[in-house]
Amino acid sequence: MKRRLERRAITMIVQAGERAVEWQGLDLDGEDRDLKDHAERARMLKQLHDIISHHIVPPTGMTAAQCADAFVGSPEVPFIVKAAVIVGLAGVEPPARQLIVKRDSAARFVHDTVGQKAWPADLERAIRDGEVEAFPDARNAADVDDILARAGVARRRVLGWLAGFAADEASRYAFSRSEDIDMSAAVFVSMISFARRDWPRAEARLRAALASQPHHGDVLPWDAPVAWAHAAAANRAGEAADLLQEFNLHERALPLYEALRAYAAGQSGDLIHLAPEVRAPTEHYLAAFHAAANARAQAEAARDEPPRSAPPAATPAPRPRRARSQPSPATTPRRPKRRPA
Repeated sequence: MKRRLERRAITMIVQAGERAVEWQGLDLDGEDRDLKDHAERARMLKQLHDIISHHIVPPTGMTAAQCADAFVGSPEVPFIVKAAVIVGLAGVEPPARQLIVKRDSAARFVHDTVGQKAWPADLERAIRDGEVEAFPDARNAADVDDILARAGVARRRVLGWLAGFAADEASRYAFSRSEDIDMSAAVFVSMISFARRDWPRAEARLRAALASQPHHGDVLPWDAPVAWAHAAAANRAGEAADLLQEFNLHERALPLYEALRAYAAGQSGDLIHLAPEVRAPTEHYLAAFHAAANARAQAEAARDEPPRSAPPAATPAPRPRRARSQPSPATTPRRPKRRPA
């Protein structure tokens, strides 16, 4: 409670426009220095909100203020990304300071897929004001508790996102809680966050999620192709199939299991051994896996390709100089020309 009250006090001072956080009993350079970073983050978030609100071309159907609220208060976008927007716009003249705010591509995809466009208003407000961390920035149990206190009826979904997205200590705490967790969200976010760049971390979180066993009623199924395609794109399809078998989920999710095994073995076209009712969804999974792998290969090729530059202009060949005529010897007199009579 003390922690939350202190953070709320700093937020109120920053929102009031105070240049320096001054409050009787609060010493940011002394015993309360642990709140100094929080105060600075609250200032930067307010600055970002002001920049977006005043210098933006909003998408159709949204106001500038709504864009600022959505981006700055987004639980999925880490603070480092939000701060990068401030740095990117620093020193830019107002006429050029136009920004169409888009959420992170993975987060935007989740919103479009799940169909839930907003988190609880109190949670987004608290993240926008800097009172609580965004999901990727949660570091410990206290951060998780602060977020859950504002999750309202979305606690189960929020807990799943934290379990898949937060730092390791916070993730372990989210998985260890006794309340129900959105296992589908944990699987999905673990995959999109870590499968390609940190498979051991993704595998650890998948184990924790699968150990909780899938629950019915999830909006985005835990075995959705879009989630497991990240494992295939990272060349981890075999390991993912082994995880399903380890937790006795390979029969329940048989098309996913067969697709992972076929992709790992390079036998995507050899599915004649499967029954027709299994073969069709397995082919659907494989199509998603190949699409994800191709997209990753194209992105890596574009990143590694050196920037194209115009070929240097050809240096014109030097023009041959005319040889100067040698002067006649002094001993040879020139004969004068005769004029016609």
